[in-house]
Amino acid sequence: MQGQRRETRAFVDRIEEEIAVLLIANDEEMDLPRVLLPEKAKEGDWLVLVTTIDDAETRARRQAARELRARLATDDDQGDLDL
Repeated sequence: MQGQRRETRAFVDRIEEEIAVLLIANDEEMDLPRVLLPEKAKEGDWLVLVTTIDDAETRARRQAARELRARLATDDDQGDLDL
């Protein structure tokens, strides 16, 4: 199941090497890797950016992090760290 969805428009101001510089609300600039743009996007195009929270992935990653922290806490003998 997906979480809240947000949509905004962005103007492709310029493309510098592999970075696209987008203008979003209040002419704020946002850098985005070129590879994340639609294949035919070019300078001067308007984009619709859509973001959502992946609830299932978020829960899974949080659970994995909790498990790792718990395992590290039980494995710690409070001794010196050998490098």
